[in-house]
Amino acid sequence: MRSDAAAAPPPPGVVVRAARLVYESTVLFEDLSLELAAGRITCLLGPSGVGKTSLLRLIAGLAGNGDTGRVHCTDGQPAAGRVAYMAQSDLLLPWLSALDNAMLGARLRGERGRRAPRWRSSASPAPAR
Repeated sequence: MRSDAAAAPPPPGVVVRAARLVYESTVLFEDLSLELAAGRITCLLGPSGVGKTSLLRLIAGLAGNGDTGRVHCTDGQPAAGRVAYMAQSDLLLPWLSALDNAMLGARLRGERGRRAPRWRSSASPAPAR
C-alpha cells in the first residue's frame, strides 16, 4: 500500500451554534445547536414549513433577514465558500451529468485540479460522452 504525502486532508464536519430562524415573522426555532459529522450522511426530516431549507441556507451562508447563528467547520475554519447548496427547485443543467452539476460551483470559481471522486454503480454503467 502506497503512502501519499500530498493526500488531501479529511473533510471537516459542520458546526451550527445558537441558530435562530424566522420565516415571515414566525420564529421557526431559536438557540439551535448541532454538529454534522464529517464523512457521514445526515438527513433533515420534518413537515413542510419547519425550517429545513432555511437551516440549509444558513449553513450555506445564504441566511435571510432575521436568521442568525454561528456556522463553522470542525477544522476551525469558516464554512463560507466551502459549502455547496442545491435548491429544491429543478435548477440542474440538463446537459450536464449529476457530477458536473455538483461540481459547477468549483468550475465557476475557476478551481482547477480538484475533482470529486468518481462513483460508479455496478448496476448502471456511466453514460457515454
